[in-house]
Formats: sequence, C-alpha cells, structure tokens
Amino acid sequence: MLLAIYGGGGHRTEMRLLLDYFVKANQMTAMPLISIGPSPLDCSVVAHYQITDVRDKHSRFKSLLLVLPSVLKQLGTTLKILRAHKVCAVLSTGPGLCIIPMIVMRLFGVKTVFVETYCRFNSRSFTGRVMCKLAHRFLVQNKQQLALYPGAEYCGRV
Repeated sequence: MLLAIYGGGGHRTEMRLLLDYFVKANQMTAMPLISIGPSPLDCSVVAHYQITDVRDKHSRFKSLLLVLPSVLKQLGTTLKILRAHKVCAVLSTGPGLCIIPMIVMRLFGVKTVFVETYCRFNSRSFTGRVMCKLAHRFLVQNKQQLALYPGAEYCGRV
C-alpha cells in the first residue's frame, strides 16, 4: 500500500496531480492509498490521518512550543499506520510535516520518495535539505534544482 504525505495548499495540489498521473499512466483505477496531511485527498483513500506541521510559520516562539507535542503526535500516528497497514512505499510532496514520518518509515525499511516543490528555482527548502539525504529517491521538478541537489533526479513538472 502507498502512503502519501503532503501539506496544505500547493503541496496537496501537487500530490493530487501526481496520483492522477499515476492512475492515467498505468491505465488502472484509482490506487488504494493511505494519506497523511491536513485534509483528505479526493480519491481512493483507505485511511486518512490528520497531522499538522511541527512549526508555526509566523512565530518562532509558537514554533518552540509546538515542536515537542507535534513530533510526539507524528511519531504516534506513524507507528499506528505501520501497525494497521502494510506500507510498501511512501511518496511525499512536502512540506516539513513529512520529515518525521519519512524517518520512521525509512527505519522500518519502507522505500521513500520525495518530490521537491515546483516553486523553488534558486534556493533549497528546509525540507528539501533534509529529504535529499534521507529519501531513497529525491525528485526535482525544475532543471535548475539539479545544481542545488547533487544526486537528485529530474522528473519534470507534476
């Protein structure tokens, strides 16, 4: 079973487009998957687990207060998924909320794939910096990103 991890807004849209592409490319019905994110995807999700980012984008003080409870919740949710489902691969379009689940899945031998966001051209995201070292496959959507991430694979725009 595939585990899809995504954030809100553009990350969710990128995941939706990517999953639609897989279905069309394989000429199959919607694939069963488990999702982790702020809201469920509109596709054949077997189970959805809601988690939020480990930080507050607008306040460093709030971020410090949120880190420990958020990390513990993400660890618990990820272990719950591993107990309840046979996850064979993880696909993430970011943002930072994917780091903890991807670390846990990698430790349990699950293949991990990360797709860096399309909006980055000349700089690396925090999540990208971590995931390029952690993910089994690290994909970029802009050719300019290949210079920023040695070992990345160009996949084209999602």
